[in-house]
Amino acid sequence: MKKALKFVGNFLFYGFLIACVCVSLSVFQAMRQGVQPSFLGYKFFVVLTGSMSPTFDVGDLVIVKDTEPEAISVGDVITYSVGNDNVVTHRVKEIVTDDTLQFVTQGDANNVEDMNPVHHEDLVGKVVYHFAGMGAKVQFIQDNIVIIVGLFIAMMASSYFFVHQLKKVTKKVE
Repeated sequence: MKKALKFVGNFLFYGFLIACVCVSLSVFQAMRQGVQPSFLGYKFFVVLTGSMSPTFDVGDLVIVKDTEPEAISVGDVITYSVGNDNVVTHRVKEIVTDDTLQFVTQGDANNVEDMNPVHHEDLVGKVVYHFAGMGAKVQFIQDNIVIIVGLFIAMMASSYFFVHQLKKVTKKVE
């Protein structure tokens, strides 16, 4: 029984460690390429303005799922690219299908629709969930990811060596 518990504990520890390293590597690669990191088709964005208030407030975290443009409906909240590095999250008010698929959008707190329709190629995805107030914490982690991962690995390694030394001392006492 003791061996089974030890095996399960080691499996969980190393599995978690490998998962952290894989997520960190994918975040680093995405940052190096200048794109938003994606995890299983989901992207995370921090709300920076109040244009979607009261639905989303400044500092909220929105989770955006990669979605085909054809799957977007009126009333959905979408995130789309504007320029090189900017993204906007607004509600779809109308879908235009003249020559190409486009979305007329508007922020919930805005009195007028956005000036230009969103071209389907600029669609990042559909907002599927949000966490109130989590954006600031995520932003801190993104800004300090190298330090945090380094500290985490150091803590895990020191914990492992501490437990290993404790086991040696316990065996000597018995």
